[in-house]
Amino acid sequence: MGFRDSNQPLVGFVHQIPQRTYERIIDIASTQFPDGGCYHQYQPLTKKGNNEIGQGFNDDPVWLIFGTTCYIKEIGDSNRTEMIAGKDAIKPGEAKNSWLTGTASWNFYAITQFMPGIQPEYDGLRINPCIPQKWDGFEVTRKFRGATYQIKVVNKNHISKGVVEVIIDGKRYNSNLLPIFESGTIHSVIIEMG
Repeated sequence: MGFRDSNQPLVGFVHQIPQRTYERIIDIASTQFPDGGCYHQYQPLTKKGNNEIGQGFNDDPVWLIFGTTCYIKEIGDSNRTEMIAGKDAIKPGEAKNSWLTGTASWNFYAITQFMPGIQPEYDGLRINPCIPQKWDGFEVTRKFRGATYQIKVVNKNHISKGVVEVIIDGKRYNSNLLPIFESGTIHSVIIEMG
């Protein structure tokens, strides 16, 4: 298995199965070296790799940081964050062939978070659409930290980007960073672009 290839899909399914994402992060982190480095490819049963295969992929550890960050933003679990942070994964670098791996999960991540602009943050759910001008809007139901957000984006001015009004449960809200609601609750959100 590839270290980078194992990390990239995390961002595509973290919002659907966060528990499995956490387990996968811990599993991947267990293959990392004490200095933060890692095998580019490793055998999943033994967690060992071959240093002679795939030299020069020094961006591999960065993907564990990115996947972990997406997980933390999605669920906001500080206890698990501390457990994951026990691994030294901060050895940044550039990719050797980044366009060849993780394409499906990266496209899914980009399309689902940056076009509709529904992005988990540490302290809320940001709504910042970037859509074609001809769209009248769209509707999405998004579960976030146990609450359900029924989001309707209205684009009557036919623009690509910009939020002028946010209404949550019938009341005007002064930010496009929606609050974290109590688990099990359902909330109506209307976003007007302009």
